[in-house]
Parts: sequence; structure tokens; C-alpha cells
Amino acid sequence: MTFIEENIFIEQSAVGKIVNAFLQTSCLLTEASPKDISISTLKGGKSSSTLYKIDTGKISYVLRCPAPTTSNPNRWLQASLAKQAGVLGVGPKIHFVDSEEYAIIMEYVSGRTASPLDFENKSFLINFSLLLQKLHDSQLEFPLATCPFYRFQRFLIKCDQNKVYCDANFSDVKFIMDEIATILQLHPISLAPCHLDLNLSNIIFTNEKFLLVDWVNGGMSDPYFDLATFSIFAGLNESQTKDFLAYYLKHVPTQLEWARFVIIRPVRLFVIAASCFSASSTERTLNTENILEFSDFIHKNRDDLDVNQIGLAVFKKGLDLIQESFFRNSLNYLKNSANHP
Repeated sequence: MTFIEENIFIEQSAVGKIVNAFLQTSCLLTEASPKDISISTLKGGKSSSTLYKIDTGKISYVLRCPAPTTSNPNRWLQASLAKQAGVLGVGPKIHFVDSEEYAIIMEYVSGRTASPLDFENKSFLINFSLLLQKLHDSQLEFPLATCPFYRFQRFLIKCDQNKVYCDANFSDVKFIMDEIATILQLHPISLAPCHLDLNLSNIIFTNEKFLLVDWVNGGMSDPYFDLATFSIFAGLNESQTKDFLAYYLKHVPTQLEWARFVIIRPVRLFVIAASCFSASSTERTLNTENILEFSDFIHKNRDDLDVNQIGLAVFKKGLDLIQESFFRNSLNYLKNSANHP
């Protein structure tokens, strides 16, 4: 993550008020005066939140301010999730939460976003599986997450309102998403604390370990959503995926576990695609020709892409997944095993 220097007068800005409140509740005022505090904007990722780096001379922090359009309940949710993640050690430690804006000040992690190349290293893949185990096995109280299928439907409604017309494949996708949701209800598992947006821009790599950031969608949910999303955005091949699941599960996946994982893989992709398409404020028909290949997309700097390009790349990947024999065979297996336990 890189940052761009920007002089900000602490006493005169909304950001400064939050920083000053933080200083008042910490011991930093005894070590540095407000005029010695420097604040710079942080640039990176597609998050709608605004990030700032706070330097005190000895210690650095990150201030994360939710987007102005974020509702107060959602601001509270994001702050609560980030705080619990910090306590658990799967995310940066949270030092301060603003009581009005629910902006958070967290430790500054000197590192970079994860890359698909990182997970070609077996030890790193094992480390990440252990991180997810720690999160999913946690007994800390996490709020209930919004169901990904509900999010998908909500974005579709917005697409209709904005008159964004997708190609004919989207009708099939709507049907498939309903089918997946129905089958998962036939094979329920216990909910667990989840991140629910494990694309690699939300995974920080530092000192040969990983931390999770940007807890916008997290909460109690089906842990297979995390497993599936990570495997797709990390670009894991079939062999790596089975290794990853074996590390996480502590045993070779059963046929039921593997099938459940396979049918969940396209879910997050279709949610992201619907979200990106619904972001348009003008009536249009999406052009699904000359789409960026997903393998290129996950290695590319997303700052160079607009939401439409991202939406089309993940949409095509989702279509590819549901057209694989693995997917249809897994759907049929789960249907039959539910009917004949």
C-alpha cells in the first residue's frame, strides 16, 4: 500500500477532530504535540472508504473513514467487525473508534497486498488456512452477516431501477443462484465468523504472515463462502485447492465437503458482478465482448480498471465455473444425497 503526502491542518478538518479525539484518549500527547502529528492520504484498492496514515514520529497508524453514504448501522457494523478481528489477531489491532462517525484508527501494517504468487508457496498456503481456521473457530461475538444471496437480489433490483441490461446469460445466473441457495439449505452447517470478501486486495502480507482488512461484508455466515472466494481470487488450481481444503479441514475433503465447496465458488463472483453493474446511473446495455480474462484480472492493478470492467471479468469467470462438469456433477450429487441420506 502506497501513500501520497497531503498536508492537513489537524485543528481545521473533520479528520483532525477524529485524530485529536484519539490523542486525548491515548498517551501520545505526552510524547508529541498535535503540531508534530502528520497525516497523509493512503491510496490503494477499490474500497469506498477513505484511508489516512497518521505519523507521530515513533508510531504510525491508519485512520479508516467510512464512505459518506454509509448508514450509521453499517458504520457500526464495520467498526465492530474490525475491532473483533483485531482482538482475534486476524486483522490489524484497533486502537480507537470514533463515537459519532465510527471511523477507526488501527495499527499501521508495513506490508503489501497478497498476490496469487504468494500461494504457490505451500507454507504460505498453510499459514493462510490456519488464519481462516482461527477466524472461523473463534468464540468471539460477531454480528450476523447479510446473506450473499440477499445481496445479489438487492443488486439485481438496483440494476432494474437503473435500467442496466445484462446479456441473456444473466437469466440463467438468476436461476442458478436460486438453485444453489436451495441446495445449501438442504445441507446446512453451523455459522461462523467470516470475512466474506476475500479478494487479495483485502489480504495484507507482512513478515510471512497474513492479516485481513476491509470488513465491510463480514459477520456470522457460512465459512465455505470464505474458502470458495479465497480459492478463486488466489488463482488456486485444482491441486492447490484440494491441498488448501485439506490444510483447513485437517483431512482430505469428503465428497460432500468437496461438492458443497464447488457449488459455492461462483456465488461471490456473481454478487460482485451484480454490484458493479448496479453502480451505473445511466441506462445502458452491457457489452460482454472482449472481456478481460480472469487470470489476467487477478494479477492486474485494479486501480487501472473501472467497475464495469471488474464486473464483466468476474461475471465471465462465474459463467465459466457453472459450465464446468464439476459444478453440475456437484449439484446433482448434493440433490441426490439430500433425497437419499
